[in-house]
Amino acid sequence: MMPDDTFKKIWNFIMILLLAYVASWVPFSICFDNSRPGDPITITEYVDTMVDGFFLIDIFVNFISSYEDPDTTLPIVSLKKISIHYLTGWFPLDLIAVIPM
Repeated sequence: MMPDDTFKKIWNFIMILLLAYVASWVPFSICFDNSRPGDPITITEYVDTMVDGFFLIDIFVNFISSYEDPDTTLPIVSLKKISIHYLTGWFPLDLIAVIPM
């Protein structure tokens, strides 16, 4: 998937919105959440689970998204090179971020 692909642009915009949600709502929720184990699941817990699902899907999207070669400024489209680039870059952090606690 090329960086200028319409799906990729929309996907990145959605990820930015979800990151803004996580950065603003999650700290508030952690500080002021009064729920206890056994309480009914709230709508925010459903939304949080859905957001986590989007971040998990984002890992797969990153495995098929081309990146720019810094030397030639041409896009790399080889899935093997893309995978190696992602595995040695952001993948470990992305993986840790989606593991439920």
